[in-house]
Amino acid sequence: MTANKQYYRTHRAIQSAFLTLLSRKPFEKITVQDILDNTPVSRATFYKHFKDKYEIAEKIQEEILDARKELRENLSQVHPGDLSVLVERYATRYMDMGRLLLHVRTNQVDLPLALDLGSREHYLSNSESPTRELEARIYGAAVSAMLVAILEDSHQFPVEQMPMIMLPVVLHLLGLPDDPDVTRVIREKYSRKYG
Repeated sequence: MTANKQYYRTHRAIQSAFLTLLSRKPFEKITVQDILDNTPVSRATFYKHFKDKYEIAEKIQEEILDARKELRENLSQVHPGDLSVLVERYATRYMDMGRLLLHVRTNQVDLPLALDLGSREHYLSNSESPTRELEARIYGAAVSAMLVAILEDSHQFPVEQMPMIMLPVVLHLLGLPDDPDVTRVIREKYSRKYG
């Protein structure tokens, strides 16, 4: 086995132990010793990978945000019939990590805020509107709230149904009635586009 593979496996083992601990106790109560007790690595090896638990949380947040960005890029290139497979693959890998990270708030780690800011940045890079700054703030807040809802209640809010769950919210924001005919037309257009 190459040194890089071993390094990666050890890195993942430390992150995995951290996430397991985070599922059992608050972030503030997790110590490096707790992580060491749950991994087959020495203290010296731990410090070759991370300086502390804060850095582990930062790296996990970065991984989630990078994967979300990659997902967003892939969504524009994938056949509409393959969207649910792509989203499901992302959700399977990152749903539990994101759910656990929601409970960590440090100067560097705040997943809801990071999702909001990332969504704003994405919107701004794709809009020429004269009011794009305000639009981006609203878009960022909405996307962040939707993603947090998915993370908190993934069984109640299936990922693939979120666009249709958001439809009545958007209509309400626009001051339009939740008219069954309007909803039906939008649902049909969405279904034709995304299968």
